[in-house]
Amino acid sequence: MLWGEFGDRFGFASDAIRDWDAHLERIVRFWLTATRLDRGYDGRNFMPAHLRRGSIRADQLPHWLALFRATAAELCATDAAAVLIDIAERMSETLAIGLGRRDAGESVPHFGAPDHD
Repeated sequence: MLWGEFGDRFGFASDAIRDWDAHLERIVRFWLTATRLDRGYDGRNFMPAHLRRGSIRADQLPHWLALFRATAAELCATDAAAVLIDIAERMSETLAIGLGRRDAGESVPHFGAPDHD
């Protein structure tokens, strides 16, 4: 799949990400930090970066998780896939809470400086 098509698959315009190369680098830094292989990702920007995008909805998360699980199982050793899937599931739960609050008009805490996708 081309990265520009990723957004279309999840129901938001692929131009919501202005620089896919920079965005993918940010995703790599996230996963390296989440797996404790590196410390290059500033997690304070994670929630606001996703909450700003009205096109990202909690009902999309099960689809994202299904694709993530399948990809991890296909590309990773069983133990590594299990670790990555566990992180993704916890991340999805956190996002679902934040997105639910956003969509209900509740205040969602702002963590850190704005992200620059």
